[in-house]
Amino acid sequence: MPSIEEQIKESVAGINKGLTDVMADLEPKIKQGEEAQKGVADLKEQVQTISKDVEKKVDELLVLKQKEIEERQDKFETEMAEKLRKSAAFKGRPETPGIVCFNAATRKENPIDLTEITKSRGSRKIALKSWRLSADDRRSYPLLTGDVPGDMKAITNADASAGDAVDYMRVPGIVRPGEQPLLIRDLLPIGRTSSDLVRFVRESAVTDAAGIQAGQGADKGESDFDFAAASEEVETIATYVIASTQILQDAVGLQSYLDSRVRFLVLLVEDNQLLNGDGTTNNLNGLITQATAFNAGLLTNLGVASATDLDTLRAAILQVTLANFPATGIVLPPFNWASIELTKDSQNRYIFTNPQNTTAPRIWGLPVVPSQSAPDGEFLVGAFSLGAQVWDRMDAAVQFSTEDSDNFRKNLVTIRAEERLALTVYRPTSFVTGALANAQGSGS
Repeated sequence: MPSIEEQIKESVAGINKGLTDVMADLEPKIKQGEEAQKGVADLKEQVQTISKDVEKKVDELLVLKQKEIEERQDKFETEMAEKLRKSAAFKGRPETPGIVCFNAATRKENPIDLTEITKSRGSRKIALKSWRLSADDRRSYPLLTGDVPGDMKAITNADASAGDAVDYMRVPGIVRPGEQPLLIRDLLPIGRTSSDLVRFVRESAVTDAAGIQAGQGADKGESDFDFAAASEEVETIATYVIASTQILQDAVGLQSYLDSRVRFLVLLVEDNQLLNGDGTTNNLNGLITQATAFNAGLLTNLGVASATDLDTLRAAILQVTLANFPATGIVLPPFNWASIELTKDSQNRYIFTNPQNTTAPRIWGLPVVPSQSAPDGEFLVGAFSLGAQVWDRMDAAVQFSTEDSDNFRKNLVTIRAEERLALTVYRPTSFVTGALANAQGSGS
């Protein structure tokens, strides 16, 4: 079947031939002058008839052409909408306003207007006339309003597409976990030793006969002192990790990170041992272990009924004072210190702190050390500067070795952290420990 263009050409050629034939028929008559006037009128009538036939034929052909264009356009729009729906831009997308609008606009009863279509380098530029996208939809779905490749394949961040070209962001370094504050060592005087054993002599008993002389020539009272030797061994606190030489070379900052972390693990054990070491083999003899038990009778003697934790701590300070030592600090679990800070008066005003300001932790004039190494619900009051001392044989140190075991053959490095120290408690009565009423474990 000939195309519309060919049919138009054939029709125009036929019209031209008809006009030529008419003119050929009239020309002799005009020359001969026969019925010249009648011939002109006939010519005009025939020309008008032919003109109407041409106009009608052209209109019919234009209608056919328009119908063919519309059919092609409808087919293209349907294929385009279907490919868009199946493209990566729509897969797995939520029902956003832009998607809902697109689905509605591309239904057959409401076809999308694709009248403005241009081709450029294998792509089709689509102007969507029948609906509007919001600014957010245009950013989220640029495929709907931008260049659409002829094969309709969208470039996405999928592995099979451009995903491998996307570079990730990396935060420099290694994020450290939270670390418990190490506070107990700072309460005590520090000394150094070059031995593995620290010995000291302390007075164990006294016969006090000091008094007023009865008179000239009379005997004076004779006092006596007993002494006892005590000692504490230097103990070792240590740990190690093993890493490959390759990772230490390739991971920037890993070596210094491990150096710091394993050192902290050793010092964390030290912090706990200084308070709670039970004195058995290879353990320090800690402050709480050697401290004097709290004398609850002091509260009765002081006339305190329904004693609070504050009352207990004040009585413990008194007990240290009665042992002839000036208390210099209080160690509390953080929970108990928070409980005390929240104490209010009858008008609901805080007694120990102002929530708008930061104040140094103090109770009864003494600094408070809220240490996580302190046992739950237990306090320690003491004359820390006089009652005990830490002796360092070797400060906490970290060493790296490739000669440990078969490290050399396996390209491994042993990272060891260790320290050596001793704790001497000279005056156990200068420390008082006991239980608090408000303990975290009790749910109070």
